[in-house]
Amino acid sequence: MKSLIPAIVAVSVGLVALPSYANAPDPTYDQTRDWVVSTISESAGYTRGATTVTYKDVSMDGCQLRFTAATSAAGYTESDTLTVPLNSVKSIIWGTASDPLRGYVLFTMEAPISFNRQLVSRVVDGQVQNTRAATTIAYIEFGKPGANYADLASHMKAAILRAADVCEIRLAAK
Repeated sequence: MKSLIPAIVAVSVGLVALPSYANAPDPTYDQTRDWVVSTISESAGYTRGATTVTYKDVSMDGCQLRFTAATSAAGYTESDTLTVPLNSVKSIIWGTASDPLRGYVLFTMEAPISFNRQLVSRVVDGQVQNTRAATTIAYIEFGKPGANYADLASHMKAAILRAADVCEIRLAAK
């Protein structure tokens, strides 16, 4: 019993000495924006056979997340450009998928957002087809080789929620 008491004291002292994250300040909007933009630009996308999905033209200004998701496959390239008002984010889920292994962040919006789709067919003499539509769902996928796709998706969900909260506060203050 005497040897147990010093062990308990040592563990207690060790726990007290651990850094506390409970009082750490939340990241600023600018820090969140920088992380979201660089993470999507560098880590989002995947390849499955002859199909490649990439993300480009990523920005987050004025409480709007913008990106283009480009899908290239045999004979065509499809590019979806979305502008997501962060103050309209209703819910966000994240998860993982297989074939190929990847993580995803799916968010729904309170109001429809518009997106532009451009389809370029290499089979039909480079024909370009443009479509404008509205949706209440947007998503980002992470599956590049070597990436911890589940971790990226989980952190992206938290970052987008953080940015959406800050945007709500900014709008309420105006």
